[in-house]
Amino acid sequence: VVQVRAGARIRTLPFLANGAEVKETAFSGGLGFPLAEGRAGLDLALQHASRSASGSGASEHSWTLGLGLTVRP
Repeated sequence: VVQVRAGARIRTLPFLANGAEVKETAFSGGLGFPLAEGRAGLDLALQHASRSASGSGASEHSWTLGLGLTVRP
């Protein structure tokens, strides 16, 4: 069984940039694969985030790739 994950977030950050409010939008998705009859798992995740300060022209975009391995005794 493969686990599929998806998410989205829109928020205002707790600081200002050039006196303007900073807003962030992020989208993420991922897959989880069970291994070794459920005693281990491999997780892959990808997230894209955009931040901007309205009126100031400041903006930022990022991609984050995550890889996780869990092993249970």
